[in-house]
Amino acid sequence: MLGALLAAILGLAGCQPQRRIELNYRPGAGTGIVRPFAPSHIAVMPAGDSSVNQLFVGTVFDANENMMRLFIDSPSDTVSHMVAEVLDHAGLKATVFAGGPPPDGFDYVVSCSPEELSVIKRIDNGNGAAQSSFIIEAKARLNCSLSDRSGTVLLKGEFSGTDNEPPLGAEARGEPLLSDPAEALSAAVADAIDGFANHPDFRRVLPQRRTASFDIPANQPRATSSATPTPSGRKPAAAATPHPAASRVHG
Repeated sequence: MLGALLAAILGLAGCQPQRRIELNYRPGAGTGIVRPFAPSHIAVMPAGDSSVNQLFVGTVFDANENMMRLFIDSPSDTVSHMVAEVLDHAGLKATVFAGGPPPDGFDYVVSCSPEELSVIKRIDNGNGAAQSSFIIEAKARLNCSLSDRSGTVLLKGEFSGTDNEPPLGAEARGEPLLSDPAEALSAAVADAIDGFANHPDFRRVLPQRRTASFDIPANQPRATSSATPTPSGRKPAAAATPHPAASRVHG
């Protein structure tokens, strides 16, 4: 009897809908870069557990509290490519490498390990409204470092980004809403990377252009970032468990 009950429970869990989402950088989704950089060559190296092939990052709840679980593939590689895209948009020449020492011509190395990636979407059809409403809460926490070719760490710290949809006052400002959890989580990750690139130690090392020649978002940022720099000798923080609890599938 107990065996049959356990089998039924496991069967229900196995039937729960799942969706793989992709994170993509969209210029203007984060807080933005304060001032563009001169085109220095940056090597982006992988960080984090590269053996994690799939990461549970959150849940979508419909109006009846039915759940759909969200996953991303290869979180370490995904974040590394987003780092390169954000730095490229900021004026740098960033290239993702699989590992090892950077080739000639690359004077600096950056890496960002995904410590926490989470997104929750709730859909509400309350009060018999003709159209459903929704809220999304997305959060990203990255452990990032900047070093020179010799391996000397110039900046190391934890950088966080969030995105809440719909953002306060977005309708009045005519901003589009990010209704897809993948877009909201992408904005949070981009925002954390912006916080890394905007850090005074990062900007002190990398030369900047005298005049801006690319599009800095004119509207108020939909995402907010925060940084917690750590001394170069301090060990990286242990990976956090996304909310809700994360499950990882190793290849």
